[in-house]
Amino acid sequence: MAYHLYFRCLWRLMAVGLLIYSLITPALAQSIRWVKQGGTGDGTSWQNASGDLQVMLDVPGVEQVWIAKGIYMPEPLSSSNLKAGFKIRNGVGVYGGFEGTESTIAERPPIAADQPSSTTLSGANSIITDRYRQEFHVVSTTDGATSQTRLDGLTISDGINYGNGAGMFIRNGSPTLINCSFIKNKAYIGDVIQASGGGLYILNGSPTLTNCNFIENVAGGAQTSASFGGGGLAILNGNPTLTNCNFIGNRSGGHGGGLAMQKSSSTLINCNFIKNSTNYDGCQGGGMYTQEASPALTNCRFLNNDAITIGGAMSLGLGSPTLTNCTLIGNTAWFIGGILVHGTPTLTNCTILAENAPFTSGATGISVGSGKATLINCIVWRRSAEEGYEDSNPPKPVFEGSITARHSLIKGYPYVVDSQGSSGLSPSFVDPANGDLRLQSCSAAIDAGETNAYTGPDTDFAGNPRQVRTIDMGAYEFQGEPSTVSQDYAPLAALFIATNGDKWRRSANWMSGCSPCNWFGVTCDNNGRVVSLDLKSNQLSGTLPASLSELTHLKYLDLSENGLPGSIPTNIGSLTELQYLNLSSSIWSGTIPESLGALTKLQTLNLSRNQLSGCFPASLSALCGINNINSAFSNNPALPGGGDFGAFCADRTGSCAPANMPPQPTAIASQTATVGKAYSFSANAFTDIETPNSLTYSASIDPANGLNFDPVTQIISGTPLASAVSQVTLTATDPGGLSAITTFTITSITACAPESLSLLVSGPLNCLTTSVTLTAVGYAESAIISFAGPGIQSTTLNTATVNQPGNYSVVAQTSMGCSATAFATVQDQKDTPPAPTLAANALTTNQPISVTASGCPDGTINWTLSGGNGLANGSVYSITQPGNYTLSATCRVGSCSSEASAALSLQIIPSGFAITEVLMVSCQLIDDTKGGYQVQFTPQYAGQNANPISFSVVNELSPTMAPAPYTLKLYTDNPIITLIANQAGNDEARFSYNWRAFCQTDTPENNPPTTSGIPNQTALYNQAYQLDLASYFSDPDQQSLTFTATGLPTGLGLNGSLISGVPSATGVSMVSITALDPDGLSVQTSFQLTVNSSPTNPSGFTLVGVSTATCEILSATQQRVTFTPLYEGLSGDPISFSVVNEMMATTNPGPYSLNLYTDNPSVTLNARQLSAVATFTYNWLAVCTSRTRLGVPEAGTDLKVKVLGNPIEGKSVDVEISGVRGQAVELSLLDLQGRVLHQQHLNEASNLERVSVPIGTGKSVLFLQVNTATERQQVKLLKP
Repeated sequence: MAYHLYFRCLWRLMAVGLLIYSLITPALAQSIRWVKQGGTGDGTSWQNASGDLQVMLDVPGVEQVWIAKGIYMPEPLSSSNLKAGFKIRNGVGVYGGFEGTESTIAERPPIAADQPSSTTLSGANSIITDRYRQEFHVVSTTDGATSQTRLDGLTISDGINYGNGAGMFIRNGSPTLINCSFIKNKAYIGDVIQASGGGLYILNGSPTLTNCNFIENVAGGAQTSASFGGGGLAILNGNPTLTNCNFIGNRSGGHGGGLAMQKSSSTLINCNFIKNSTNYDGCQGGGMYTQEASPALTNCRFLNNDAITIGGAMSLGLGSPTLTNCTLIGNTAWFIGGILVHGTPTLTNCTILAENAPFTSGATGISVGSGKATLINCIVWRRSAEEGYEDSNPPKPVFEGSITARHSLIKGYPYVVDSQGSSGLSPSFVDPANGDLRLQSCSAAIDAGETNAYTGPDTDFAGNPRQVRTIDMGAYEFQGEPSTVSQDYAPLAALFIATNGDKWRRSANWMSGCSPCNWFGVTCDNNGRVVSLDLKSNQLSGTLPASLSELTHLKYLDLSENGLPGSIPTNIGSLTELQYLNLSSSIWSGTIPESLGALTKLQTLNLSRNQLSGCFPASLSALCGINNINSAFSNNPALPGGGDFGAFCADRTGSCAPANMPPQPTAIASQTATVGKAYSFSANAFTDIETPNSLTYSASIDPANGLNFDPVTQIISGTPLASAVSQVTLTATDPGGLSAITTFTITSITACAPESLSLLVSGPLNCLTTSVTLTAVGYAESAIISFAGPGIQSTTLNTATVNQPGNYSVVAQTSMGCSATAFATVQDQKDTPPAPTLAANALTTNQPISVTASGCPDGTINWTLSGGNGLANGSVYSITQPGNYTLSATCRVGSCSSEASAALSLQIIPSGFAITEVLMVSCQLIDDTKGGYQVQFTPQYAGQNANPISFSVVNELSPTMAPAPYTLKLYTDNPIITLIANQAGNDEARFSYNWRAFCQTDTPENNPPTTSGIPNQTALYNQAYQLDLASYFSDPDQQSLTFTATGLPTGLGLNGSLISGVPSATGVSMVSITALDPDGLSVQTSFQLTVNSSPTNPSGFTLVGVSTATCEILSATQQRVTFTPLYEGLSGDPISFSVVNEMMATTNPGPYSLNLYTDNPSVTLNARQLSAVATFTYNWLAVCTSRTRLGVPEAGTDLKVKVLGNPIEGKSVDVEISGVRGQAVELSLLDLQGRVLHQQHLNEASNLERVSVPIGTGKSVLFLQVNTATERQQVKLLKP
């Protein structure tokens, strides 16, 4: 009974609702009026549209006026109509841009910045004949207009007025303007009225402007002047908000070519000021002008604006404006090209570049006439004179005020105060010549800002995250990992700053980029190190910095004919690679540095025509053999003989050296040798001030005991015959007959016998045993034990705990230098448990469902549920809430986990409207390469009423009232889709449909194994060698592989995946490896294995080669290389191994792994055994790039990009990328202004990559750029 009463009440309520709707609908229709060009109706519909816009605006009770495309002009000026133009009453919304058939505003064609509205309100028909009485605005709002007064989708053009606001005038109101364009409106000045706001004039109002354009509007004539201005927009006593607005090509005979404001605190977000100008003497602010105003600008751009006098970008009068994430590029003026300041503005994370001004202040970015400017995290930069952005006038940014700069990069600003964290280092822009002010990876601005001082938005000027690590300087935040600059960058930058590089005659490219190799006068070698610096006659001034000595690879240095007063740096002798040095005619003074004598590789030296004084240091005798050296110091009046270096070389005339002094000995520590083993020791232990390279040596060894001394090399060598202590006396004698001695001992000891060392393993690894113990036995108590292997967790005195299978070793070493090594292998015997079996009490029911898992008696059940929540209790899982679920489980025993069980599709039917099941009609494979299917299905419902059902599929099918069946194109990477059904009177119904489970038209196909290729290998004759093939092969189906090998050298064999043994013959072998999976599919690759002979009669310990194990590509410029060094002359003592600039010293026996860059193709290996040192140059890149081709077909090399669905309907777009297998791929999403909206990176692409790129909401035209190291594709994306 209650059930029937409920429905009776419901039907009554519906009837009342229909009655109310029928009464209200006519009233709603009457609140809208429709206007078409040429229309003759009463405006009550599009069919009856009126052609008189003003009449429709004046209809009592009208709330909206819809205007079709066309040109509409107000009633022209006349003697009876002194104030012409369209008048919009408070609360009325005016919408343009219609085709004339739409039923909703949302159906209008899109309106964009480069595509203004098709509805134009034009003032072209009005001509002012009485400038003192007549007043014309194309559009104006009534006083007191609120935000409900709305102009949306209108173009306002060709207005002309001898007062303010030719296009539009807003007084005492705050209307809303969206998608409006003000084009070619002109507010000229008369004899009485001063004209401002050519496009729009705001007086005492705070309107909101969104997506509005101000294009080629004019305030004031070309030969007239105004105290205010604002060619595009003028604001007086108002606080409007402007978002995504553009000011392009506007002009003003007063101030502010684009925008002028007074007594305003306006907000500007994402606004552009491009090519605006003032055109009368004394006018300021080509882009923007403020007076007694404190606007807030965020993410705004000022590009190529021009002021006839001052402030090409903007002139900021009294007030406290703020600029955040803004850029100023290429703005010009006669006196101050960038920003003129008379107030107290604060600029945070702004970038200002090359603001050109021919007179007075130079090419300054910001100048303070009075007041105080504060720069935080900013970049203010000027390009060099060679690039046409500077003149002979030095920059003068401060007149009567001050500039405070914190954590900013500023070029040529000596007047900046409080410069905490600031410097003149280069920001290293990506492409400043073309306006790309993003930072290169080596920029000094990266991670150099003051994070706590930033209070702006979370994104930078390009829309990327504002803070990645420590905040950067400038408007753009670097999104990647920063890199270091060239090692020689800093000393050259110091030279540029110390010698006033801004005033050099030529300075092309200096202080730009990450490498100095393309700077004027700089030449680098193949490793990027500076080898030549030629700045002859280049107007260098100031002083030479001491850091110049850090150019340790410099071979050629010419700084002649420059103005460099002061002394030659005392550390110039650190440039030991110099072959050419010319410092002539540069007014050097002071004494000659002692260190100059250390430049023993010099072939040319010229320090003539300077003001050097004092004497010739004795060290310069080392230079006397240079060709034409006699004139090297000529025309230095204060030197002996006026700089007669020939006399010094002949008989030391003018030498600073005192009388001859004997050599000075250096103490040598006592040494130890082993009986019966080769011994070598370098005994160079003397220095001599006068003749460091002319000493003669002798030695006595008592007893000799098989040892002897070479007086030429100063090396003691031989093989000790017996245990003994030998007393060694070394004597050094200089050319003057003075000598010195030093003594030490060599103790020869008997070698100890090797130990019987063994390494025991407690057992194999398995699912329950995740770690095992290694125990070393059979070693002396005094020995030091060290373990090595892949999975060592911890060690004690003689044990190690490990958790990975593989080969392990232990070394025992005594204090006498004896050592022994033992090996053991830890086996992996993990047995993966089987997947559990699931059984449910029901698959579809309106009651709770219970599922039981069996087949996992010794383990733990882990459940996975999609579609909602349930409750797990051991091997039983319960679901109580209505819905559609997919449930699976795995069995975990110890550290092992089974594969997932077969999934159960479960359904608890709700009591109301629901999708109960889905019937598969058909499933057809239509795209084998991408896994695409055409699926046809019919949903089944319960609890539905008589109303129609709206059906949709999330991300696949838009809502439709069409009946089933439904057909979709689906891909196997999306096996479960969500179905949605809506019916009036019922709640929404959802159903998770595993279509892939019901679509079994394909069978799994076995794939062949793959290989990355094996680098060419090197081994030594009669020395152990091994290579694990598992590192170079893999199986896509995770099957075990069987390996076979042909062509192995004698002594080597294959056991499982390991090639090992001791080569017994030298030569070159071509080895072929085949990997076979259980189904008979295989892959083959080959490599060259070279067996070299061991050095005969080695002179002690040496490093003879390298065995390369793997070369793994990490990126286009980086690889991970694993290798093992090969030694000869081993004594059994520990070896300390290191790689110069890449790896610290270690006694780990290897193999070693390094991440290396392709710009450093060779590395230097160092090895030390006791006092013996060996080095080896390892050209790893040549080894890694010589690998053989893969044994399976490779994809094409041409980059191909395919967009799946264009125009785009959702918030993301799927893109397929092919033809770049194995390469790094960079995806960049750009807007029409070239700003980067999103970036993605693929480290190593497969044959076919499918990538989802987010594009956000809203209508737009975007570009997707896909780049590899050598190729590039760009695709236009449409978002309607």
